[in-house]
Amino acid sequence: RRGLGFDKPEKDNGTRREPYPSELASPGTYGHTGFTGTAVWVDPQTNLIYIFLSNRVYQSRGNNLLSQMNVRGKIQDAIYRALKKEAEAAAAAAEAQAKAAEAAAGSTSSADAGKDQEQKDQEKELENQLLFN
Repeated sequence: RRGLGFDKPEKDNGTRREPYPSELASPGTYGHTGFTGTAVWVDPQTNLIYIFLSNRVYQSRGNNLLSQMNVRGKIQDAIYRALKKEAEAAAAAAEAQAKAAEAAAGSTSSADAGKDQEQKDQEKELENQLLFN
């Protein structure tokens, strides 16, 4: 598929035998894969710009291992997996931090309630002293 002069993944990219440019690329991805093995792909949904520079034609034009081994797509998928893992870790850390803050707020309000009662008791005692002295 083409979009504004760039390649785009096929609509069934996730289920294709040979996904292009990679299995995990979002439908909004666009880019170009060059004859010499270079690749430039932009994925606005994940804020990823993937640039792969190579010289596939070294030592001869017949060298097609880069495509046969799907090196570009595998590297791109490894980047997507790393980004997903990082996002999951950040979400877990944020959730743990929110729980800790909630727990701290709960214990603070209990402590505040104890302080409020202590202050009320002191005020009542002072009031009693003033009334009975």
